[in-house]
Amino acid sequence: MNPKFISVLRFTFTAGVVALGLIPVTNCGLTGSGASEMVMAGYEGSRSANGSLGLFSIGADGQLAASGQPITAGARVAQGLTNADGTFGFAVNYTDSTISQFTVANKTFTPQVPSTVASAGNPFFMLLHPTLSYAYVSNFSANTISQYSVGLDGKLTPLLVPTVTTTGGPMGMAITPDGKFLFAALNGTGYIAQFTVGTDGKLTANTVSATIVARPGAKFLAIAPSGKYLYCSNFTDGSVSHYSVGLDGRLVALGGNYVTTGGTGVLGVVVSPNGKYVYAVNSTSNNVAQFNVGVTTLGALTPMTPLVVLAGTKPTAIAVTSDGHFAYVANSDSATISQFSIGASDGKLTALTPATIPSTDTVPNYLSIVKVK
Repeated sequence: MNPKFISVLRFTFTAGVVALGLIPVTNCGLTGSGASEMVMAGYEGSRSANGSLGLFSIGADGQLAASGQPITAGARVAQGLTNADGTFGFAVNYTDSTISQFTVANKTFTPQVPSTVASAGNPFFMLLHPTLSYAYVSNFSANTISQYSVGLDGKLTPLLVPTVTTTGGPMGMAITPDGKFLFAALNGTGYIAQFTVGTDGKLTANTVSATIVARPGAKFLAIAPSGKYLYCSNFTDGSVSHYSVGLDGRLVALGGNYVTTGGTGVLGVVVSPNGKYVYAVNSTSNNVAQFNVGVTTLGALTPMTPLVVLAGTKPTAIAVTSDGHFAYVANSDSATISQFSIGASDGKLTALTPATIPSTDTVPNYLSIVKVK
């Protein structure tokens, strides 16, 4: 069995700019001995230079503090992740169409040999199977999902069938905790692709229904810790769709099909570790929407009061700590990270003091909660 990994990011395009959002970290096994739970920021950096990853320690009061210098990766990094023991890491390089591979020790990321493996056109989201034996990467411009085995040393090897085709540029993905079903939001088509996952890790389009209609601008996915419910952020109409996940892996829209977010340009969406709350980032309204789960219908979303809380300029992604006490938002245009506490009884976000801290590189596009040795 491979060491457990944490995977968290998503992104999209608006007006030719890459923007990212997160998936939840509720089923990632943050139990690595001797490793610290940290926030990892992904930086697009200069369009003519490499992107990077940045690490932040988390104080007992939720305050972030920069840890070391940014970690250089490939051009326009789209995602970063580590295993739960914090000894291996990856970076998804959008422009290079590669995945960087690292070993990690004393919070130092050292490139493996080889330092990268090839993906297809413009990879931007990486997902690990719950067994940690397989990995999947959505390739936006290639309309494919790459499939890899994950070695005990953390290195990726393409499967015999290295890719599966989608009917549109795949963006965010999610996988059920039992590893049987995988879903991918398809950019521009307004559909969600539905796959079954074989015991050999290979993806096969659901034989009953390969896709389900979502909302315009479907971008990113988040799955509940139970694996019974799925949430999709919809950039175009400012909404989050909610679905139940059937025993056969097919999605069924819940009552009302979707809820509005009180803002525009919805990107990152995340489920709290206890499954009771969902948060979605409104990138063009500079705020974060917050919802209760299951108040009227199991799995369905109900807006909190207030519905939105203020973030920085062009927020793109949100991450929640594994204990569910704090949330952080990447603000790409203001180059800051917003800090929030999460109400223990009601799940509402409250800005910490200070409300934001500076990022350690330019254009922070995503955040993740990771373990780092």
